[in-house]
Amino acid sequence: MIRAELIEQIFKAACISRWNDYPRMTELVELDKQAHKFIIAYFIAKLEKDVDMSAVLEGGIFEFLSRVIVTDIRPDVYHEMLRQKKEQINIWVLSKLQPMIEDIEGGKFLKRCEEYLKKDNFKKERLILKAASYFAPRWEFNIV
Repeated sequence: MIRAELIEQIFKAACISRWNDYPRMTELVELDKQAHKFIIAYFIAKLEKDVDMSAVLEGGIFEFLSRVIVTDIRPDVYHEMLRQKKEQINIWVLSKLQPMIEDIEGGKFLKRCEEYLKKDNFKKERLILKAASYFAPRWEFNIV
């Protein structure tokens, strides 16, 4: 079962303005970036061999939910914090996500989310998501 709090988190991403420290010709929101990231990741994954597509898609969902939780942190600061305190940040993010996603698939979705955020598995799939996460903002910046 999907809880209302999770739906609110997803819709929150539709209200988070991006590039708000720059004059913009168009309004860009976090959900735009995440959707663009998913499309790019899908195409990159299709070009590769031996890619677990469900890991790419779920990893993208887990990263998206995590990013919405910590959305008030500038990307450069967030990435530096992840570099230094990744484990603590992921534990905190999971403590916020857990009540929202614990009922999905009888807790299996939460377990996979914990595994994805806490372990360094799915290296190729993570690299695909990282590349997509780089290309999506680059495209946005060209618009800005």
